Amino acid sequence: MLGERFRRGKLQKARAGHWIAGQAPYGYRYVPSRDGVPGHLEVEEAEAEVVRMLYRWLIDERMTVRQILKRLAAGPWRPRNGKRLWSNSVVHRVLSDPALFRHGLRQPARARRPAAAPDRRPPAGQPTCRKDRPREEWIPIPVPAIVDAITYQDASEQLTRNSALSFRNNTRNDYLLRCLLTCRTCGLAMCGVTTSGARGRRQHRYYMCHGKDTLARDRAHPCPQPRPEVSQ
Repeated sequence: MLGERFRRGKLQKARAGHWIAGQAPYGYRYVPSRDGVPGHLEVEEAEAEVVRMLYRWLIDERMTVRQILKRLAAGPWRPRNGKRLWSNSVVHRVLSDPALFRHGLRQPARARRPAAAPDRRPPAGQPTCRKDRPREEWIPIPVPAIVDAITYQDASEQLTRNSALSFRNNTRNDYLLRCLLTCRTCGLAMCGVTTSGARGRRQHRYYMCHGKDTLARDRAHPCPQPRPEVSQ
C-alpha cells in the first residue's frame, strides 16, 4: 500500500511538471520548488559547454564513446565526482538523452541473459532489467535544451552507426559460460573473446577478465589473472 501511494504521488508530481528523477543529469542543476513553481532543471553553463564539446567530438570527428573516454582522461575535464576517469554510462547518457526527459519511461522486465553469477541473481520469477514503456504512457517533463534538435539527431545517427560496428554486437561466436564467470583475483565479470586469423578463421578463444581494461575500471595496472582458454 505504501509503495502504491508513493507511485501515485510521483505520477501526480510528474504530471504537474516537477522534476522527480533524482540527481540532475550532467549539464543541469536542480532548482527546488518554491512559491508555487515546481522543482525544475536549469542549465549549468560550465557543464553544458563540456556537453556541447562531446557532441562535436561525436559528430564532427565520428568518435566512439570509448575514444571520447580516452580523450577526456588525457585532458583537464573531470566528472562531478572529481575522479580521473569518466563513466561510460555517463558519457553515453549525455550523448543520447532527448531534450524532453520523461518520467515512467521504463518498466521492469525479464533479462534476456542470466546474471553474472548465480549468487547475484534475484529470486525466481522476478524481473532483472528494464525496458521502454509504450510511448502513450510517457509523461513529458520539459527542460531547457543544451543542443538543438538537428545536433541531437546527428548524434543519434552516429551512435547507431557506432553500435552497428561495435564488437559487443558480434553474435558469430557463442560461449558456454557467457555471463557466468567471475575473476577469482579481482571479482569482476569475465567475457569470451575470439581472435581471427586468415580468412576469418578462429585462431584463439579465451575468457578475459574485465579488470584487464584499465580505462573502464580506472586501474593503474590490469588484472594479473591469466586468460583461460576455451576448449574447442
